[in-house]
Amino acid sequence: MTVRTGPADNAVGRVMMPRLAATTYLALGLLRCGLCGRTLHPARDGSGRRYACQSGCVQPGVPAVAVEQDLLLRALVRARLALYQVGRTLARLDGPPVSRAEVRRWQWCDPRDRAGMLRTAFGYVIVDWRGQLNPVWRHRAERERHTAIGGDRDAFACRVA
Repeated sequence: MTVRTGPADNAVGRVMMPRLAATTYLALGLLRCGLCGRTLHPARDGSGRRYACQSGCVQPGVPAVAVEQDLLLRALVRARLALYQVGRTLARLDGPPVSRAEVRRWQWCDPRDRAGMLRTAFGYVIVDWRGQLNPVWRHRAERERHTAIGGDRDAFACRVA
């Protein structure tokens, strides 16, 4: 049995490059360009891994390691808040009290799965032109989605609580 490590040929005869592993880029699919609104994609350059907008806009790429560390720290703080101080708000997070649905999500999330932690915490993260991260927490994204459908805030709180 031979194992290929380089580009592979597909049925059409085109050379296919190996895909970047999702485990290499923890925030894959979560980051959005603050200028055009499109998803930032993994990229590599001389300085290492980064996320960049491939839509042709002028958004500079952001280093993957710094983004992932920042978001993971924020997710861990929110998990701690949700699991051990239910109902309290943390001024730095500027978030509403923790709902039972959010507590259940954190209970099911494996803390060793770093990409899973990010997906449990964030709906999406907007990266502005300076490279600053503006996360939309998942509990807020769900509330916004529900109010956009036509529900009111109190009905949402009663339904998930």
